Amino acid sequence: MEPPTHINTVRDDTKFSLSTLRAQAGKPLRDIVLEIHKQQWKPNNKSLEFQRNLRCFLPAEPAAGGRPPQRGQGRPGEIWLTPCSQVDNYVALSYPWTPSYGEDNTTGRYRLPGETIEVRNIVFDRTISFIQYKCGSRGMIPFWMDRISIHQKDTPKKEKYMQSMDLVYQRCTFAIGYLWVEVKTQLQVDHLSSLLGGHMVEETVGPQPVLKGGIDEQTSHQVLDLLVQITDDQWWSRAWIFQEDYFAGTKMWLLIRHAPGLEKPRAAKLGTLSGELVVKSDRLRKYATLFCLALHARDKRQLVRNACKRVLQRAGKYNILHRYKRSGQRTMTVSVFTDLSMRDITVPSDLLAIAANVCGYDARILTAKNAPETSLSLGILTLCMLNGEIISDDDGETACYGNILDFLRNRTMRINAPLADGALTFIKHSRLSVSHLSTTGIHTRGVLWKLSDPIHPQRLRQCSYAAPENRSQRDLYRDGLSHYQRSRLFDLLRVLTQRNKLHGRLVKDLKTYLAVHDRPARRDDWPPEYVMDVMAAYLVNAMDTGKYLQVARLVSGSAGAHDSRYRAIFVRDCNEIKRSGPTHVFTSWARTKEQIQEDVKCKSLAKYVSIEVSLDKNEQCHVRSLRSRGWTNGLCFFRGEIKSPFVFAWPKSLN
Repeated sequence: MEPPTHINTVRDDTKFSLSTLRAQAGKPLRDIVLEIHKQQWKPNNKSLEFQRNLRCFLPAEPAAGGRPPQRGQGRPGEIWLTPCSQVDNYVALSYPWTPSYGEDNTTGRYRLPGETIEVRNIVFDRTISFIQYKCGSRGMIPFWMDRISIHQKDTPKKEKYMQSMDLVYQRCTFAIGYLWVEVKTQLQVDHLSSLLGGHMVEETVGPQPVLKGGIDEQTSHQVLDLLVQITDDQWWSRAWIFQEDYFAGTKMWLLIRHAPGLEKPRAAKLGTLSGELVVKSDRLRKYATLFCLALHARDKRQLVRNACKRVLQRAGKYNILHRYKRSGQRTMTVSVFTDLSMRDITVPSDLLAIAANVCGYDARILTAKNAPETSLSLGILTLCMLNGEIISDDDGETACYGNILDFLRNRTMRINAPLADGALTFIKHSRLSVSHLSTTGIHTRGVLWKLSDPIHPQRLRQCSYAAPENRSQRDLYRDGLSHYQRSRLFDLLRVLTQRNKLHGRLVKDLKTYLAVHDRPARRDDWPPEYVMDVMAAYLVNAMDTGKYLQVARLVSGSAGAHDSRYRAIFVRDCNEIKRSGPTHVFTSWARTKEQIQEDVKCKSLAKYVSIEVSLDKNEQCHVRSLRSRGWTNGLCFFRGEIKSPFVFAWPKSLN
């Protein structure tokens, strides 16, 4: 999808530094963020009516004598499209509206009663061939195509539908990625088959994937040239298509043309559709990412490295990039905005809608036709603040020297995910639950802890005889802790029992937690019991690797009040233990929420944070004011109803 959602009132100033934007405005960036928040904040609602009544189509060949099934005289060769709605299975098409160089731009063969169709004939031809190939003897299923499925007049209903387009690709049976690039040689087909079959690159537990033995320099350069050729197709350059590919996930199939006479190797991941290579987008991005990371590490020539970066910018797979590039510990939001900024988009404000969907935000920024012009940079900043992205405190001026992407890249907090497996999913949920923004800061609710009484690693040596058995996040979600992990927590329980009486409540909490074997029914996709299991697994790993643990007691949201009971254990390193002065940690939890009113639905992700903080001296604030210092993991026991209001002070650069 590429057309504007509305008349644009957003200027693309993402190339300018934040200090320049501040000077132009003549006031603190915080004040502009608050204005955008007040005037343009909306819940990220989805239209249920749009999803229930998707306008899909089935082709109907003309009857004998050239007469179409519908009323009216048709010409031989015409294909009439039959609208259908309330479909359970459908194919969603993802294609650029503008033709590629050399592509046949003829229209008119496909018809709808009373409507002019401006979609290229070749787009319909390839779409229908793919559906027939996938469905076989089961018959056709209808297809959804934005340009004819959404009436293109600029109306409120069109805008509402476009804000819900992510659901189309999320819920489709298949999605088609329509590429025009053509694979011309048998060698290219063989190389692509080998790459997608996993025969060229090997995933490792080391710093980088590696090319497999036998992949010489000539072969690696040929494969790289092919990947550059494929990802230079304009399909990879569109911002709306970025969203479509992201939400379709494993259901997105790419159509890549090949020259006549080429043979697809047996067991190739290239399909059997005549004239087309049918490739899973998810699989191509996986192996293209692994290959380019491996080649980038092996080949030091700048030309090769630039080509690898070019492919990764277009088709990089986030979870693989995160695994091998530890700088990726920052929120995925930075990568999303960076990638969208390098893609073509007709209306800059659409970037805010796409990012809100891809990042799973429950608040978004809307621009009205008659609204004053808005800065895209500060719209992005407002979107991040409203949705709880954690911005670390800064020294003021130097943080504004770069543009908005530099600011987010440098100032969003590094999240130390408890487990390497599934880290990006954890990071996506690591956000503040924001109630509102004010001149004092970002308002939220949670629990404040004061750390004390470190436990030396020597005291946490294994007392039981269970064999180590680490579990992935998927295993933890399904089955909970392993026998070994539970046995190590009993070792910790014995240590806590021997300490002073103030640890009695913590001992009781840990006993209660370990006494539960059966997982409760899942009420959402990120239940609190699961997060506790993930943190407990991290605690066990810390015990096994010789890290300190530190118990913590509750501190009330009101100044000076505290609770003497210890109800949390955090993992600390030696330098953190030696640091002088009190240490405080802010934690918060919010469940998945789904609200349905009339014909709209708003769903908010579950959120979890665990941040070391300093207490800010803010005389104007009636609740405790905090400044973030860094992420820290730990196992906490508290009930949601004891959460207190807090405010995170604005970073100095925004004030």
